[in-house]
Amino acid sequence: MRLYSSASVTRLFSSLVALVALLAFGFVAWKAVGVWRFDPAVRDMQQILHPQR
Repeated sequence: MRLYSSASVTRLFSSLVALVALLAFGFVAWKAVGVWRFDPAVRDMQQILHPQR
């Protein structure tokens, strides 16, 4: 079954999908930065890769 809608409804739906995608990307990036900054295992790996002189 195919749904037919007006151009304005299609634009609104496309904008909403784009907004949700950007929000999802921002959330994932925010969580990744939090893990990168505060996870002790990541900190230990960084110390191994870049030893203090």
